[in-house]
Amino acid sequence: MSAVAAVPQTAVHPLRRLAEYALRNLVVRRRLPPEFGRRLIFLSPANRLRALQFNVERFEPELLGYVRRFVRSGMTVWDIGANMGSFAFPAAHAVGSTGAVLAIEPDPFNQMLLHRSLAANPDLSVTIVPAAVSDRLALSALEIAARGRAANSLRGADHGSQMGGTRTTYPVVTVTLDWLAEQQPAPDLIKCDAEGAEVWILTGGTELLREKRPLLIMEVPRENSSVVTRLLHEQRYAIFAANRPISASAALPAIGDSWEIVAVPEERVDHWNGA
Repeated sequence: MSAVAAVPQTAVHPLRRLAEYALRNLVVRRRLPPEFGRRLIFLSPANRLRALQFNVERFEPELLGYVRRFVRSGMTVWDIGANMGSFAFPAAHAVGSTGAVLAIEPDPFNQMLLHRSLAANPDLSVTIVPAAVSDRLALSALEIAARGRAANSLRGADHGSQMGGTRTTYPVVTVTLDWLAEQQPAPDLIKCDAEGAEVWILTGGTELLREKRPLLIMEVPRENSSVVTRLLHEQRYAIFAANRPISASAALPAIGDSWEIVAVPEERVDHWNGA
């Protein structure tokens, strides 16, 4: 894996840094909105201080919005970088008993949160995979962010400005999308929030993207945008800003400064029109 230069760190208010340190082991119970069954999930400000908010709708409006727009009953959904499950569990409710969610998360602390949420919702079809996704089957290193664990990153990936340095490092097994597709039902939708590992992930999933054609929801840092654009276009995916409805006229020639994108197989753009 080739290294990507880290983004310069931004200044953090001392009181915020103190709160991040003091609350890093706290676990809170929250309820999903009524349309997702008011299901109980377990979150932690160790990932984001916003997890302290009682209203999950305010805490994760984008992720809940993606579930509403794109997740359908019976789908198979893969959540790469599942973090605390703020997407995985609403998605699991939405896919129902005929669908399934694969929640892939390398951080042991977040795995604990996922398992607690799953224990509280045993009727949901969620499989938790303790691994990271990259371009090879290997033993790598997961760098735990000094600030929020949501910014954890594989060693060598772009850390971004939110990591605030590395608190500690854990060994982690990496898998590829193509390998996962040999072990599990192929996805209809992949949500990917991998803190700089997007190029590796797409490189390790060329067969899956070519043969199974899942819809992709991705965070893409500016440093990786040109390569991710090329990889998606090579697989005949149309790229859209995630905060706009899907339509053929709204397709982007390149990701550019769009941090969050939706990538749709070109032959499926009409199907998702208006979503």
